[in-house]
Amino acid sequence: MLASTKTVWNSEPGHPEYLFCEMTHPSSFPIFVAVGYRPPHAPFVAGSEFIPTLIDYMENYSTKVILDDFNADQLSESADALFVRSLVAENSLQLVPHGATHHTPSSDTWLDLCLIDQEDTLLSHWKTDVPVID
Repeated sequence: MLASTKTVWNSEPGHPEYLFCEMTHPSSFPIFVAVGYRPPHAPFVAGSEFIPTLIDYMENYSTKVILDDFNADQLSESADALFVRSLVAENSLQLVPHGATHHTPSSDTWLDLCLIDQEDTLLSHWKTDVPVID
């Protein structure tokens, strides 16, 4: 493990939670893996070390995999969605284009994201044909 959440929630909306680690294999370069969760409406930066720490660690790896529920709908133009898109662009990442991940009877949102390094080649991806309705 490289790093994990240090912030303790003391009020709503809370702070992002994360775990960063390195995967290694003798015949390949190390892979940076990040897993996270950002509660709805929680700040990305204020009161949280998540984004600065993520950027600091990512810079040291050529291969990155970031799995996160950012709670920032990528099907929208919200400030949170734009923040995530900026984070992706500024750090040479790409968003795996799997589409909406949260479904209700009346709407779909794309909250759960998989990001990889822009230089890596995504060979394939898939998700179930039938969405799970909350």
